[in-house]
Amino acid sequence: MRMTDAERDLSREQTPGPPPDPDSPAERFYGAAVTRIVRGILVLGIAGTVVALVAYGIRPGMGFFVGTGLAYWNFRSLVSAVNSLGERIVVGHSQEKGSAIVVRFISRILLVGLAGYAIFLGWPGSLSGFLVGLCMPVLALIVEAGYEGFTALRRGL
Repeated sequence: MRMTDAERDLSREQTPGPPPDPDSPAERFYGAAVTRIVRGILVLGIAGTVVALVAYGIRPGMGFFVGTGLAYWNFRSLVSAVNSLGERIVVGHSQEKGSAIVVRFISRILLVGLAGYAIFLGWPGSLSGFLVGLCMPVLALIVEAGYEGFTALRRGL
């Protein structure tokens, strides 16, 4: 039976290309994104804490600091859990049980919720700073996206 042109085009699209070279400049650059994001959370968090302390006072500044600290820990835990889950799926020889990964996922959210609740009850003036501090990973991701776009255009990655 002969293949039509459409079937041949479809079969070519489904054929995987060569695997990416792990030593290529693009792989090294994009592979370091998580490290840059974590560093960005820390730098933006420290700068934001100073600004919040000076502009809004001690309570919002400390709430911002606690929120940024929890956001940093939350992001690091998320990266670890995703890497563990990916290793478990791809390799299948992960040392970690699937239930432990799920418990870590859920405990991250519960801890952030409990901290927010405690701040809401104990230091109501700190809640706004805390909530803004929790957004530091988003700001770090936006900065990283801009940096990657600029670098890709400049270097042709």
